[in-house]
Amino acid sequence: MSKHSFAGYVLAGYPMLWVETHEEYRALSTYCSDMKKSKEKYRILSWDEADGIVELDFNDGVLHRSKPIENDEGGPITDPIDMLNWMDKKADDNTVIFLLDFHNPLTKAQAAPMYRRKIRNLLPKFKANGKVLAILSPVVDIPPELDKEITLIPFSLPTRDELRIVLRAVCESAGIDSKSPIFPKNDEDLLNAALGMTAVEAENAYAVSLIEAKKFDPAIIQREKAAIVRKENILEIVDVEETLDDIGGLEYLKEFLLESRKCFSEEAKDFGATAPKGLLLVGVPGTGKSLSAKAAGSAFKRPVLRFDVGNVFSKWVGESEGNMGKVLATAEAIAPCIIWIDELEKAFSGLGSESDGGATKRVFQKFLTWLQERKSDVFVIATANSVESLPPELLRSGRIDGIYWVDLPDAVQREEILKIHLGKKGRKIDVFGDKVSDLVNISENFSGAEIETWVKKAVNRAFSQGHKDVTFEDMVVSANDITPVYQLMKTKITAAQEWAKQRGAKNASIVHEKEDTSVKKGRKLSVG
Repeated sequence: MSKHSFAGYVLAGYPMLWVETHEEYRALSTYCSDMKKSKEKYRILSWDEADGIVELDFNDGVLHRSKPIENDEGGPITDPIDMLNWMDKKADDNTVIFLLDFHNPLTKAQAAPMYRRKIRNLLPKFKANGKVLAILSPVVDIPPELDKEITLIPFSLPTRDELRIVLRAVCESAGIDSKSPIFPKNDEDLLNAALGMTAVEAENAYAVSLIEAKKFDPAIIQREKAAIVRKENILEIVDVEETLDDIGGLEYLKEFLLESRKCFSEEAKDFGATAPKGLLLVGVPGTGKSLSAKAAGSAFKRPVLRFDVGNVFSKWVGESEGNMGKVLATAEAIAPCIIWIDELEKAFSGLGSESDGGATKRVFQKFLTWLQERKSDVFVIATANSVESLPPELLRSGRIDGIYWVDLPDAVQREEILKIHLGKKGRKIDVFGDKVSDLVNISENFSGAEIETWVKKAVNRAFSQGHKDVTFEDMVVSANDITPVYQLMKTKITAAQEWAKQRGAKNASIVHEKEDTSVKKGRKLSVG
């Protein structure tokens, strides 16, 4: 539901609403403005435990607050029961009161059960008289007694048009008019950089950019956004440097990403093409799954948000689901973007258990529903090393576009990966001449990550031994220091390979035929 549905709920006679937002001022301003435009007139109030009840009015783009309404003793009405009694006995019909941060007294206060009972007693009367209790809170924690009485309304983060208003307001505050050389005439990059921020956060980021760079710099806005997202400890904006050229092998996966990139364009939409939704990459640890997620960001030219699902969960009832909602709302606000979920199998490992009161199940269901129904341009890349515990519901058609099996690289791919990592160290694979094939054979069953480690070890050894360059001996000795994950997990890897075949997972890489170098026995006879 959009923020503009609030007035509709009020006019329809809903007696209790819960608005989920960190943007208290913007939400109050928006809703007061919307209510003033309605044909039926409503009195708008707010209440909090500090100032009690005050009257709100929105004029000339500014939210005005009256002095606190006094009780019979001449003081503010700060007690929740007194506030509810005032709404019952003294408030006019058609009155909306916003209860600020009311999640605390409603759920955590010692008298919370009494507050909930009082509300349940009053709601039928309020419904008949057009009185509305609207909780405004960044936390959704609806008590079971009120679950069927409260309607939840998420308040969307600012759109591009709303961020443009914020940007223009910063310009006006700084005395920057349209004739100024630093006035942002082409502001799309600045607006895109601020998507996912609240209005206050965007205003702060624009202001700090102006102070630091003496202009509006998208890179600074993006930096500030990354810091804000990181603060939540659930999402992280990944600084992407990797490209598809940094990936050896995975030819089919790279081909899919390059083809998918075309389907995000406006021309594709006009043609009727459907933008892809996402991928599940399953395979051996160290084979390039995470690298592919980052490289997809470069290929698609969009930010990559790393989503640590484990950090969603909280000990407080309802907070886990709220955290998941914030993550999805942030991703949709930042869109177009990529959400990267690493080691998905660990994220929902508690699905079969009720030890957390069913929180894992509810969070998972919320995520599944979003995967199925999302309309925003958010591409999901999930990676998994272990396949046994992957929930089958994730694999349903319509939620992702396909499953790719990422196996250990074959000889051709190992040579390509070796060439990439030697190149990153300023070396060419050609220096090993006809011994390149020996290096490829030495690295049999190495993952891409192990080949990267191998090259680093060899370079370090060459330097410590005083060699002018990396020698074949350095490579051989360094290879002996590496224990491939295949050697440690052979049984599990074999089982996972079989799982991939049964599930119809696509190979991420071309499967090259092994060259037969054996000597055939017997003789060739020509009988005339």
